[in-house]
Amino acid sequence: MIFRKIEIEDRKQIKNILNKYDGIGQEFSFEALYLLDDTYESIHYLTNYEWIIIRFKEDEGYSYLPICEEQTIEDVFTIICTDAKMQDSPLLFICRNLQVVEWVDKLYPNRFEPEVIDSFSDYIYSIEDFAVMEGAKNKHKRNKVNKFLRNYPKYEVVKIREQNLHRCIE
Repeated sequence: MIFRKIEIEDRKQIKNILNKYDGIGQEFSFEALYLLDDTYESIHYLTNYEWIIIRFKEDEGYSYLPICEEQTIEDVFTIICTDAKMQDSPLLFICRNLQVVEWVDKLYPNRFEPEVIDSFSDYIYSIEDFAVMEGAKNKHKRNKVNKFLRNYPKYEVVKIREQNLHRCIE
């Protein structure tokens, strides 16, 4: 059981696994994980092609994001517990949705207490609200968008590829 650093060569494999699951936000896309890993040197993964576990380095140890089906959660959770023990890390488990919390609770009734961490959820917006950005609560976001458009009138949106990755890091 070896967690690997995310490399550009892993893109297809990781994307194929992530694409199988609903509810995976852009913050857990291959591109986001790859760029964060390059910046913080802290993200590793373990997979068997059916599931994937993303491991993040935290101040107090590691946190784990399992992306799997209900029928594999027991095996995945066992791997996470084993790795946390080997790393002498407290068990910090990131769930992409409440369904995963329910799966773990079904396996280990009343053993874990889920905690919603506000700093992880305060950036979530509905697509409709974000698209129109109406109202006073979105004033600062509108201002940032308008400032960006003024400062970069010739911006372009391009796919991140290995040959232009250096432009993202500059």
